[in-house]
Amino acid sequence: MQQANTNQQSLPISLTEQRPLVALDFLGGNCPVQAEGTILGKRFYFRARGEHWSIEIHPTAKGEYTDWPSTQIVNGLASGTWYYDEPYGTWPDAGWMPQKDAVECINRAAKMYQDEMNSL
Repeated sequence: MQQANTNQQSLPISLTEQRPLVALDFLGGNCPVQAEGTILGKRFYFRARGEHWSIEIHPTAKGEYTDWPSTQIVNGLASGTWYYDEPYGTWPDAGWMPQKDAVECINRAAKMYQDEMNSL
């Protein structure tokens, strides 16, 4: 008779489906480096060019950035979007940003967005 393996650890089981913080659909290019995907299920567009990067998260958009609804534009942004930007190096460093750095920027912005949404 074999003995049971007592070294096994049970893993916690979640009964609720957890959505990933960031789901990346596309990342690539140079001058600008661009990315699209979702953050907490909301569509985002990331762009790095010149000496800064920016990210825009739309509350209701579906599909690619170029297909986002043309809602009322306020200060260059569709009404209701969450926007963040940061400097990156000197001209033209951001346009040649390595993908690893772009992913780090997207993840950092996603965490800020999540924290802001949780505080509402």
